[in-house]
Amino acid sequence: MLVLIFAMTIFSIVYFSHKNKEGKVVTTIFPIYDICREILGNDEDIVMLQDNGTDMHSYQATASDIATLSKAELFIMVGGSSDKWVGDVIRSANNVNLSTLSLMDIVNKVEESDENISEGEHHHEHGSESSEGHHHEEEVHYDEHIWLSIKNMILATRHIKDALIKVFPERTELIRENAEGYLNKLIELEQAYADALLNQNAFYLVADRFPFIYLMNDYGMEYHAAFSGCSAETEASAETMSELINKVNEKSLEYIYITETADGSIAEQVKAGCSNRNNIKILVVNSCQSVSIDDVDNMSYLSIMTDNLEKFKKGVKQ
Repeated sequence: MLVLIFAMTIFSIVYFSHKNKEGKVVTTIFPIYDICREILGNDEDIVMLQDNGTDMHSYQATASDIATLSKAELFIMVGGSSDKWVGDVIRSANNVNLSTLSLMDIVNKVEESDENISEGEHHHEHGSESSEGHHHEEEVHYDEHIWLSIKNMILATRHIKDALIKVFPERTELIRENAEGYLNKLIELEQAYADALLNQNAFYLVADRFPFIYLMNDYGMEYHAAFSGCSAETEASAETMSELINKVNEKSLEYIYITETADGSIAEQVKAGCSNRNNIKILVVNSCQSVSIDDVDNMSYLSIMTDNLEKFKKGVKQ
């Protein structure tokens, strides 16, 4: 009781954000959940905490999260700044049998950057002064949208496979077989991305937050975006709007990209201000950040990324 009261004080519990669930394997977001589902063959032993479509950057842990983790054996998370709540929840769960896997510890990380971002100021307290006047070294912050690199997902799948074998040793053969099959699909999709996008004549204007730095870096894709991937901004300044419009005109772009959580208003305003507005289309690409439990039966990481590829291919000038 005291643990739950303590947790309510810290996390401002919303009891009805999702159902209480139990499972040996607990994940934070959909891409991790989907890897586990593919490897295990079903989702009977998997819980996805962020299951109500809430953007991962604004997610708040709940009392049911603590209850879920108190009975789990494996917790897999991204491990970025949006998971800063994890440590307190794990301590509150008080589960000595719980193993954790942070994917940020095993993949190739990229530092957050304001390069090619109109409103890219990160709201971190870098290089701050203490009350004694001592200067703190600047902390390095890494972009947490690691799953949008298929290369990173290949690495993650291999580590998750090993972690799942420890939880389900009786299913070792099945897990290895399913993981190998899934890895082959990821490798095939990654090759399709490379064939279509690597060092092509393309420029991508994202009139929205920009979670795609890993994907763009993987294939040498040029881009400019309104906001950084971790930004909470939803309205663009006049200066930003002008900069985005100028980029579209300068590059003679036919497509403006937004993510699935955007309302499209910034993109529509940019389009309206462009000289070739009648030939511009707005394309929605899915960042996999806001998949709800109601969606999981009808989509997969592979299907989302395959659909994204078709939209990114449109930006390649022949």
